[in-house]
This record gives sequence, structure tokens and C-alpha cells, in this order.
Amino acid sequence: MAPAPPLLLIGSTNSYFTLKVRGYLKWKGVAFEETVPSAELYRTYLAAVVKVQQMPVLVDRVRKEAVVDTSTIIDYVEKWYSPSEADAAAAPCLLGGAVPAAPRQRAMCYLLETFADEWLKFPAMHYRWSFPSQRAATAQDFGELLYPAAAQGERLKRCGSAMAKFGGFLAPLGIHAGTTAAGVERAFRTLCERLTAHLECFEFLFGAKPTLADFAFAGPFAAHLCRDPVPAALVRAEYPLVATWVERVQLITPPLSGRGWVVDGEGLPVRAPYPDAQARRMNAAFENDGIPASLERVLDVCFEEHAPILINTHAAVQQYLARTPTAAAGRRAIPRIIGFHPFRIGGVDGKRAVWPLDLWKLARGIPASHDAKAAVRTYVASRYGANGRALMDVMDALPPLHLIDGTKLYTALPKGGAHL
Repeated sequence: MAPAPPLLLIGSTNSYFTLKVRGYLKWKGVAFEETVPSAELYRTYLAAVVKVQQMPVLVDRVRKEAVVDTSTIIDYVEKWYSPSEADAAAAPCLLGGAVPAAPRQRAMCYLLETFADEWLKFPAMHYRWSFPSQRAATAQDFGELLYPAAAQGERLKRCGSAMAKFGGFLAPLGIHAGTTAAGVERAFRTLCERLTAHLECFEFLFGAKPTLADFAFAGPFAAHLCRDPVPAALVRAEYPLVATWVERVQLITPPLSGRGWVVDGEGLPVRAPYPDAQARRMNAAFENDGIPASLERVLDVCFEEHAPILINTHAAVQQYLARTPTAAAGRRAIPRIIGFHPFRIGGVDGKRAVWPLDLWKLARGIPASHDAKAAVRTYVASRYGANGRALMDVMDALPPLHLIDGTKLYTALPKGGAHL
């Protein structure tokens, strides 16, 4: 009998979200292969069968499933492809799952995923599309991915429309030269400084092995901020610990701890037992649901910069649902964008589009039990001040949100009928 085909990851190497999933799959030790979507694959499969216009898509050819949206993809693999302890001896997999089990750590891990997926779009998109000096390098990158069979000069001509489309996202994000762009750069430097201080003591965000939060951060860093010439020069020169952390999460370089080798009784090299002394030291700071001060300083950026956006997004969605009964009843999808709202980044005020999908991502971190929810609320309210308390209130008040086919957001699942 032929072996089962591995998972197939359809995406691109300069895709923010493709690299989030790729890092996770590599650490998970799950067999997979990847491909950039050719024009034919896009037309005959992604558009015709999966009916999406986004990446990545994970194809499970055993279960005959195509999974869209990175959070959903990772949840899917966690459910169906958790490796055994025997597998852990041969691959750097995530035994115990990609999310910490303790309630405070679990909630903060999901919050960091939301921050990385949604807020890091500001620096990732700004540093890719706001600097004409790197346009030739960006065109070369896109040309190789989109038109690999074309001659070099033809590639650069043909990728112009795709580059213009992606560069057009700066305005909806609220990124404008002379105003919010400076705030984006200031806030990004603050984040990198806080990450550096944490990485001086820990190999990953939650100790000695990566979590969902690490994979979410590594996506925009690996695909944009450590890849494009302008931000890569900044990160590698001024924040080298951040750059090497991203490489570890992507398994470009091996981890520093927990994967040592020893010689067995037959004189052959074998993996050392995990955790080793270095891993135990780092993990000790996270015992009893602890969150070390250096990680709290990273979380401060989330609560200072991103929490107000999420709070305002919730208010805008509530107003939209109040005036749109079909969406409130779950019979119509909530649009991807529902107008604009004010925001602040790096101390600079601006206006940006309202993306309701951010709330679905936020809802993933709501603790399941009453006791866990109380523990998280007490911690957040005492440590992160007014923004923390307001964000907890939003999470308590969120309507049910369901992501259908990775792209459509509803307040209810269909009962005996189709969504509009």
C-alpha cells in the first residue's frame, strides 16, 4: 500500500501568514510539503474548489480537507496530527501542544497571537511598501514568486500590478507618510527593545520551546521585517537577538537548549534527555502559571498599542450589528471592513479601517472555565491597568463569532439553511 501523502502547504516565502504556519509545521514534526501556487493551481483548485483568494491554504489529502486561516490551520493540525512521544525523539515537535495549559499563560499566548497577526501588520506593511529604495528588491522577490517561468525583465514588468495592490493596503491600515508612519516606526522599535530584553533571558516567549505566540510573531518577521532590505538591516544591526530568535522559530538555525546530543553505551551519538539544565532554568520562571517581568513588558506593548484598537473595533461592530438585523441574526456575513475609526500608534493619531475579524481572533483567548476566566481577569486588571480592564470587558461582551471557510464572519452557524 502506498504511503499516505503528506500535508500540502500552499503559500509563498514572502507571505506573512504562510511563514507562521511553516514554522509551526516544522517544529511540530508533521510531514508536509509546500508549493507556491502556480496560475493553474490557483485557477483550478484555490479559486474553483476551495473558493478563496488568500494564502496560505493547508491541504490534507488523506482527510480530503482544505483548511484556510492560520489559526484554524494550526488548530486543525493540533487536533488531527499530534505526534507521539516516540516521534519526539526524532523531530523537534511540540509535545503538549502549541499553547500553554495554565490559564494566565494560555490567555496571554492567544493575546500575543492576535497582536502578531493583526497589529504587526503596521510595521510589516509600512517597511515593505513605504521605501522606494527597496522597490527593485521587492519587485525581484514578487517576480520570482508570481512569474517563475518568465524572463527576468518580464517578471519585473508583470508584477507591478500585484505590488500596487498590496501597497494599497497602507491607507486602510492608516499608515501615512509624515504622520502615522513615524508612530509605526517608534512603536516597532519599542517592541523590538522589549523583545530583546526578554530574549536575553529566554530562548522563546514562554521559555525553552516555542508556542503559538512565537509562530505568530515569526511570520511577519521572517516574511517581511527580516527579509526586506530596509527593515532587515535595522533588525539585524540593532536587534540581533530578535533576528536569531526568528531563525530559531523557523528552524533555520537550531535551538540553543533542549536538543543536545550525548554518546550512548555503544559509542553512538543520541539525543540528550529533554529538558536539559538550560531548558529547566528557563522553564522555572514559568512554573505555577508565572509570567516573568520581561514578557510582561512585551505584553505592555499589546495593551498600550493594540488593546485600544480592539476596544474601538468592538464598539464599531456592536453599532453595525444594531443597524443590520440580518448580520446580528447570523443570516448575513459581517463585511471584512465596516468603516473607519480613530486610532493611535507610537503616540501619533490617525484613522484606520475597522476589521471585525480581529474580534474573532481575540475571542480565541477567552478562558473556557469560570475559574480560569476569573484568574485571567484578576491578573490583567491588576497588571495592565485601564486598557486591560476594558479589554476584559470586551471579551466578556463579545457576541458569538464563527469564521466560515476561513474568510466569512457570522454571529451564528446556519440552521437548516444557507448563509447569505
